[in-house]
Amino acid sequence: MDCQRECYLMTSNLQQKYQRNRWGYFFKQLGISLGFLFTVGSGMLGILNFKDIINISFELSIIIFLIFILACLSYSIIRVVSQLNNEPISVKIDYPNNLNKPELQDELELINVVKKHHIENDHKEVVRLCSNLSRALWISGQYRQRIVLGAFYEDSAQRIEEFEEQISALIDDLGWTNAVVGNIKVAKENINKGIKIAEDKENNYLLAKGFRHLGTIELRYTHDSKKSIENFSKALTLCNQIDSDVKKKEMIANISYNMSEAYLLDNDYNNANTYADTAENLFIELNDKIRSIKVKSHKARILTARRDGNDIEIAKALITQALAEARKEKRTDEIGKCLLCLGEIQVINNQKELAINTLKEALNVFTSIGAIAEINTTNSLLGNANYQSLNS
Repeated sequence: MDCQRECYLMTSNLQQKYQRNRWGYFFKQLGISLGFLFTVGSGMLGILNFKDIINISFELSIIIFLIFILACLSYSIIRVVSQLNNEPISVKIDYPNNLNKPELQDELELINVVKKHHIENDHKEVVRLCSNLSRALWISGQYRQRIVLGAFYEDSAQRIEEFEEQISALIDDLGWTNAVVGNIKVAKENINKGIKIAEDKENNYLLAKGFRHLGTIELRYTHDSKKSIENFSKALTLCNQIDSDVKKKEMIANISYNMSEAYLLDNDYNNANTYADTAENLFIELNDKIRSIKVKSHKARILTARRDGNDIEIAKALITQALAEARKEKRTDEIGKCLLCLGEIQVINNQKELAINTLKEALNVFTSIGAIAEINTTNSLLGNANYQSLNS
């Protein structure tokens, strides 16, 4: 089985599937309550049969029977409504037959901690844990955990009406993360749901983020630069309505980075460089070292694509620096992207054996986190490097 196929199967098997089967639970609880009603009703019929023994009138027996029926019906409705509001979501994790692997055990332990709080209706704790873990899981490339915890995160936030947290879970954890692992349809559905809530709550920062993520999906996974730029433009317009100066700068920096990617796709290197410089300057101003790494590696990709004069040598120095910083910060996805760019530079420089080793390392990184688009790109470049090596 080749590496791409193996990764595809692993990713599809590890998708976190969560369902809110409200109607199924409704009928389950209603059945229990009606069973209780039937039992009590049977007892009351017995009382009616022996009304003469206990010396009460027929009319009084009927009234008592009706009171018991109404009480049981009331209990049934209250029970169903109460449990519908508190029943935890069902989260299914289809792990393959290698649960003995330490990293998978660690994933299950963390998931079980959050699930326990969710079952106990401690939704504030679920939101607190997941909101703090979300960014860390993203940076370290723990996409599987981010998706499944995102399901608990979004559900708990909705239950306690923490709408900002719910929007964040939909757009980031269940939206963008699903896109990265190849679930484009699910990603768009969650992001659009988050956008709708953000519009209702007038949360312009998360609304802008939603449009930015939609634009990035169009850019990286459907390769439609026109649609992506339309979404990025919507996001930029919304930035003017973001109250926090820090959040506004952060959003503009991220959108500028994405705009640079879009112009690179169209081979418009001047605009790609302009937007990359804007993003880099803002991230430096915000002292955001981790996001600065991705801009540095992106600028190396622009130089690699342009190949003007000594661009390749400058790109090699830049990507080597970015790779070292990514390893230091343990930014897993950027480590892979830097290795991919470095491998491409080595192919251009006819360092075929070195390129094959670098690209294999990049492929291992992308496989470990399930980044489907990057896996396909790396496999394509690796196939080209292998071909050149065989024919050199």
